[in-house]
Formats: sequence, structure tokens, C-alpha cells
Amino acid sequence: MTRRIVALMAVGVALLASSCSNTCPQVRSDYETQLKEESTFLADVPSADAPVHFGILLRTELLNQLVANALEANLNKALQVTDDLKLPSGQTIGIKTEGQVADLGVYADKSCENCVRLAGRLDGKVAIKLPIIPIQRVPLRGTFSLVAPIVFGPTTADGTEIQLDMAKAAQLGHSSLDADVSQLPPTWAKVVRAPLARTLLNAVSKELGEVKVATVKTPDLGIKGFVSGPATLKTNVNAGLLYLGFTSNLPVEAGLVPKLELPKSKNFQVSVHPAMVTPLIQAALNSGKISRTYTEGGKANQNGPMHVTVNSFGMSQTETSKNFDMHLRLWNLQESGQCYWADAVTKGSLEVEGDKVSAKIVDAKITESSLPGIALIVANWKTSDVVESGKLALEKSLSKDLLSLPGSSSKLERAGLMVEDGQLDFSGKMTVTK
Repeated sequence: MTRRIVALMAVGVALLASSCSNTCPQVRSDYETQLKEESTFLADVPSADAPVHFGILLRTELLNQLVANALEANLNKALQVTDDLKLPSGQTIGIKTEGQVADLGVYADKSCENCVRLAGRLDGKVAIKLPIIPIQRVPLRGTFSLVAPIVFGPTTADGTEIQLDMAKAAQLGHSSLDADVSQLPPTWAKVVRAPLARTLLNAVSKELGEVKVATVKTPDLGIKGFVSGPATLKTNVNAGLLYLGFTSNLPVEAGLVPKLELPKSKNFQVSVHPAMVTPLIQAALNSGKISRTYTEGGKANQNGPMHVTVNSFGMSQTETSKNFDMHLRLWNLQESGQCYWADAVTKGSLEVEGDKVSAKIVDAKITESSLPGIALIVANWKTSDVVESGKLALEKSLSKDLLSLPGSSSKLERAGLMVEDGQLDFSGKMTVTK
């Protein structure tokens, strides 16, 4: 009897060894095949007709704050003019202006596809050297209306500059400036007014050039090689909205459809296409930023038997929650014992906490395995590096801090999150302070 039991045990061990030797090569082959199918970064960021991977929508009310902070000091500097003024009679008189702007406002304008109009009052004083009579120092009053396009500036590793191309103001021909010097003697006030206005308008266009308004940053995911670049810029003049769309070097063909609409209570929105998440995590795995190998309990370990690949990522929304699913395949490629794969899904939710988006993992489970009944404690994987990277991708992409403001800071109130039309929208009421 004892000999029979020993014999049966020997057969069992032999069968297990045979099963492992037959199964492991296939599992390893399947794993290598899946690695080859993972996304890698494109050599360059696409430019023409590129899909929009993330976008920022601004109301001109907010643009007003950005431009005022970036432009007011520069406008005042441009209005400090010392020059010779040629009058219609052919006479030349010397002028020195100490101008400044007041009540600066920014409005969408139809003069060109992405134009805005800067309007306000002119203030300050001007000294004029008239023939015969002493130098006249009089108040400088008036109004101005400058039309210039919003354009994409240079792209660096940090992101893409958003600029106001003031050099185009004169070329477009829709700008105007009225310089009221009515406290001059009436005859002189009349002949000086128009040439002084032209001189100041030319000085503004020449002095300012391309003014940096803001920088839209590449989401900081800590993944070497991930870069973004401009894709599209659109305006809705009637609604007073500006849309800035950006692509990246991820091989994602799906793109956002720019939506130029926003609740009146909000002036800022950042939108992200969920299709970015899977290739981002795959790139992080391939770059070594995230561990590829783990213990069976989900702890990163370069010698661990468990290898991980990311299959897909999805978003959904109910009346009370915004949810996401991350689908992983866990591969046990241990040197001895049974090789297998197991499909796992981690379920999470997105919540708005103050002016930030927070991602939380609420559940994890095995959905299928090549080895039925495998005792894998998948709950421990909820805090694994690969799952944490998915959370980070969402939190860093859905952030007000993507809009970087030179010399200013911002805060976001009335923040809200929507999952709609295949995109994630994080919006609120932004205020800018120096």
C-alpha cells in the first residue's frame, strides 16, 4: 500500500513537472508577444492634423487677467516715447511722452481667426517742443483699441508658450489709438493729435512684438521622453472663449473634439482624452520609471516572479461618481513551479478635493486566469507602482497647474469634474494674482 502511494506521488510530481515544462514556454512566448505590442513614444511630436490629446478652454474674462498681468507694464513702457513728430505742414516738433494704460480689457475679435482686442484708456502726460513758444507739458488722454492674434510660441521641455503677437497689430489694420492733447493751444492740439496717435500706435507694435501670456505645461508624470506640442487654437467670439489644443508623442489616434462652450459660472477647463492613459503607463514601464516585475503580493522587486502588462483603461460616470477601470495582465514567469497569467481589474473613482482631482482605488479582482483556482491576493496590487502610475496620470493631467502664469499665481473655485463625450473635463472659476 505504501509503495502504491509513493508511486502515485511520483507520478503526480512528474505530471506537474511535465505541465510546467509544457506551459511555461507558451506563457513566456505570449508575454514576449504582448511586450512587442506595447506603445512606444513617437520620434517627434506630430504637427499637421494631429489628434488633440488634451486641451485648455479659457473665457476671455480669464484671458483678460492673464493679458493684463503680462502686458500692462510692457504697454506702459512702450508709451514712453522720445521722438520727432512730423506734422501735415511738413514741420517737425519734438515730443516726449510718459503714457500709461488704464482699464485694460480683452475681448474676442472677428478680425482674424484667433484675434483678441485690447481696449482701454490712455493716461499720462506729454512734453511738446513747439516753435517759438516754450515747451508745453500737458495731460495725455485718449483711448486705444489694439487687435492682435493669440498664437502658439516656442515649445520646450516644460511646455508651449501662449503669446500675443502685438507685431501683427499694425499689419491687421484694425487697431486704433486716439491721443487727446486738448490742453495745448487749440490750433496746435488739432494738428498734433493724429500724428501723435500714429507715433504711439507704431511704438506699441514695434516695442512689444510677441508677448508671453502663459505657458501650457506638459503634464509632469516623471516619464523621460514624454513631450507635448500645439495642435489647434480656436475661438468662439460670441461666447468669448479661447480653446488651446495640444497633442503629444504618444501613438494615440483618438483625439478630443474641441468644445467651445462653458457654463457662465466658470472660466477655465482642462480636458483629457482617456486613451492617453494606457500608452503612458506602458511607456513608463518600458522606460523603467515603473517596475515591470513584482512579488506575488504586488511589491516592486526586480527579481520578482510576477511581470505586469497593461491591457486597457476606461472611464464611466454615474449620478454620484466618476469611475475608472484599469485592466492588467499579471504573468508568473517563475523559474520553478507553475507558470501562468491572470487578468486583473482595478476599479477606482475620481473626486474633486478643493482645487485638485484625487484618484482613489476602491477594488481589485481577478477576472480570468490560465490556471483556474490560482490563489493570488490581488487586493495587495491596489497600491502597486503600476496602479499608482495610472492614478498619477489622471491627477497630473487634470490640473489647473498645467496653465503656468509668468510672475503670477492662480486659484480655482467652484471646481467640478465631468466624464462626457469620451473625455474628462475639469473646470472651475480661476482667479489670477501677482
